[in-house]
Amino acid sequence: FFFADRGVEGTMEPLTRPYTKALLKELQGPEKIWAYMLMMTEVPRPSHKLDGIRKRILEHVAEAMPQVHAEVDAAGNVLLRKKAAPGMEHLPGICIQGHLDMVTTKVDGLEFDFEKQAIEPQIQGDWLVAEGTTLGADNGIGVAAGLALLADKSFKHPTLECLFTVNEETNMEGAQKLKANLLQSAVLINVDSEVDESICMGSAGGHENVLSLPVNVTEVPASEGFAAHRVQVHGCHGGHSGSEIHIGYASAAKVLNRLLLHGFEEMGGFALAHYEAGNAPNAIPSHAEAVVLGPTPAIHELLSAVEGLFATVCEEFLSIEGESDANGRRVTTLRLELTRLPAVPPSAVPSADVRRALGFVALVPHGVLRMSPDMPGLVESSTSMGFVRLRLQHADGPHLMVHTLTRSSHDSALRQYAEECNAWCGLAGARDSGRLSVSPGWTPNVNSKALAAAKTAAQRVFGKPVRVYSVHAGLEVGLLLQKYPHMDAISIGPLIKGAHSPSERLLISSVGRFWEHLKQT
Repeated sequence: FFFADRGVEGTMEPLTRPYTKALLKELQGPEKIWAYMLMMTEVPRPSHKLDGIRKRILEHVAEAMPQVHAEVDAAGNVLLRKKAAPGMEHLPGICIQGHLDMVTTKVDGLEFDFEKQAIEPQIQGDWLVAEGTTLGADNGIGVAAGLALLADKSFKHPTLECLFTVNEETNMEGAQKLKANLLQSAVLINVDSEVDESICMGSAGGHENVLSLPVNVTEVPASEGFAAHRVQVHGCHGGHSGSEIHIGYASAAKVLNRLLLHGFEEMGGFALAHYEAGNAPNAIPSHAEAVVLGPTPAIHELLSAVEGLFATVCEEFLSIEGESDANGRRVTTLRLELTRLPAVPPSAVPSADVRRALGFVALVPHGVLRMSPDMPGLVESSTSMGFVRLRLQHADGPHLMVHTLTRSSHDSALRQYAEECNAWCGLAGARDSGRLSVSPGWTPNVNSKALAAAKTAAQRVFGKPVRVYSVHAGLEVGLLLQKYPHMDAISIGPLIKGAHSPSERLLISSVGRFWEHLKQT
């Protein structure tokens, strides 16, 4: 445990970069929350690499907020607690909860080290975006809101806690390992929602599966008649594999596999030396690539078939994976790159196993499994293929690995998918890890006093009733309520678009509204 009530060296101002200090002056709305949001961009914070941002928060709190008690639990979660304002000691304590980590994706071709470099936020109209990478507003803006509340000396509150968890974006480790005696609050306000002027009252549960298909590897004969080409699919939108799965964005993993499977059937086979797609379990893959090899004439035939089908794929996705050119015509944003390699790889998966591998990836579902019959527009169940990796050298033997994430409002549906997954893995001769990183759903409570208070506050702030909804994405609330079943919970946030993708953006004007809603709730 680490206690930081006072005496830790740090900086009174949250910002250290001249760039973010200058940007702060341009942002409209509450300065405190924007200062802390920009602080979250200054420190690298990919999942499982959170020592830097944890240290930065603790040092700042120790120097700028000496009245705030801080501690870090064994999992690495940060808890900040401030005593109730005079006259408010009798009211139920409130916990503001968000997560420290962010999804790290970038545009193709950008050299960027998420473990070492600061995010470069920019203002584009009414949006805060990043230059070529995820912005990290998910959930940097939530952490910023909690810190801003603690720093606001004019804010009158009961006992106020801020819980900032670790590794939410991978396996919800922080929430999973949180002790049941750490928090004192009776009300939980999760600030990880991405829809403004709304109140979230429920979320999906989920689990991950790692599927491994054993393959053979053979040496590639040295021959002038052999050629190797890299086949790349990129330019896909990507995005959140929960809240955006219903839109139907192209999965680069599925597109590449479709192209290769078609080419295989057209030319009769090829060897495979490399296959990789996606980089986050909860993001729709925006990039995929493979290295194919074989006799030069056959490879040329393969590439011709791939190019022909790719034109069809672009037409199929044009309405959602396209943009208008200078003449107002709709053009695709999907890209196919075919590059001949200077040397043929020394080893590869032989043709017979390539057919099995491509068929296996084709078999793994990706997309909506069922829409809710009770809540129009809500996805009840879905599964997504987060990433694919061909491992020619591995302790478990050479294999093709496919990582999936399944979500549902019903635990019974999750178990059904797990059983089906195990069944078709058995038929394909693949290994199934079973359910990993299992997280419970958050069941809506229509009698919630916190919900009633948030609706009343929303009426004051927005001047109208607001939408109350459940989300097809994983929030930590379900896990936290397992540890603290007495808690009353809601979730709110500003408007974030394109979370988990390089197009992530935060609506600047929504932040002030979110801030007022949070304070008045």
